[in-house]
Amino acid sequence: MRYPGGVSRSPGVPLAVALLAVALGACGEDRSPAGEPTAQPGVVDLPGGGKRVKLIGDYVASIKGEGWNLATGLITPGPDDSDFHLSMTMVVMLFPTTAMNDFCFKQPAAGAAAFARVEDVPADEADCASWTSASLGGTFEHSETMWAGQGYLVRDRAGVTAAKLLTVADYVIGPDVGITFDIIAL
Repeated sequence: MRYPGGVSRSPGVPLAVALLAVALGACGEDRSPAGEPTAQPGVVDLPGGGKRVKLIGDYVASIKGEGWNLATGLITPGPDDSDFHLSMTMVVMLFPTTAMNDFCFKQPAAGAAAFARVEDVPADEADCASWTSASLGGTFEHSETMWAGQGYLVRDRAGVTAAKLLTVADYVIGPDVGITFDIIAL
């Protein structure tokens, strides 16, 4: 069942748990910065052409959550027609749908804080020796954001580096998992 702000709740999960997720920041994510409704729940247009996207999943129902289609800029109900999707096994990750599209983890300069904006993620591929999934830690419960500020370059299904991604928020509450990220095309 889906609640305001894109929060979902599986049958048997207490309503208080779902409402806690809303209170932790899911409210209002279905609106643009100007407060206008967006075309798709879970997607907010950002200034400069980027998008803020919230993918959700329920690892009791399936180990594969919602996905993201780079070409259309739309959330998909799972891996079908997506470039990457939320995967929840022992580790929560953004998982490439095909072998061609992967993630390159980008770190801030030595001593610098985590990235604050998706525009701050470097677009240089020269140091991308390893392209893999975007690991977001284990499936242990947490309601506070633990992975905010991680930056990635993202390849599309053709293997072309197509976007920069920045993790913004995350949670694991019972079987419910959510990741919010900013993404901007290159």
